[in-house]
Amino acid sequence: MRDARPRRAWLTALVALARGVLLVIGLCAVGIGIARTVAVNQDVGAYARAPVCSTGNPPAGSACVRLESGRVTDRWVGRSGDSTTHNLTVARESDPGGKDYEVGVAFYDDADVGTYVLLKVWRGDVAEVEYRGHKSVCPRFRFGLLAALALLIAVGTGMVVAGLSGVDEDVRWLGLVGLVPFFFAGWMFDLFFGAVHLPLAVAVALITTGWLAMTATAVKLPR
Repeated sequence: MRDARPRRAWLTALVALARGVLLVIGLCAVGIGIARTVAVNQDVGAYARAPVCSTGNPPAGSACVRLESGRVTDRWVGRSGDSTTHNLTVARESDPGGKDYEVGVAFYDDADVGTYVLLKVWRGDVAEVEYRGHKSVCPRFRFGLLAALALLIAVGTGMVVAGLSGVDEDVRWLGLVGLVPFFFAGWMFDLFFGAVHLPLAVAVALITTGWLAMTATAVKLPR
């Protein structure tokens, strides 16, 4: 009868290699997601500190806020269940077709079609819309980007946990179910980081500590 020990040793080595690959790829995904999230947060602070551009057409990449005039071409109220939003469609010189911006009720009531509003443009995107003391702050980072970053970190975390815990039937549920809270928790973190500026060291420490705590909890969960 042939000795099965060499085969078992080969399989053990292969499993260890697979876990190592999962761990490395997962850490890379998490690292990219965290770095991009921190970059989003730092851009919020860069906008808050940026001066107004001295010319109407600053060089590409200039860290200044460009002021533009936009014209309201349409206004409409959106309703979804008990939620109501007030929106203005504003055309720019670079975007004659216009883009929709959600504004407050008072802003909506004062800005009729044909009204010219002030647009604050940061790195090509409208950051704020102003008119006679009314202000609407526009999300400078799309929810899709924030969701993608959260998903990247969640998937990377699942790979890290699998690499640390092993890939077998006992941890398959973590890949299917455990990623859901990781995703939503990460999305909430990203929404916060996309709205509130923090010093670089604080931002890195906060998101890294939160991720380590969640990962440690996942690794120690009974299976």
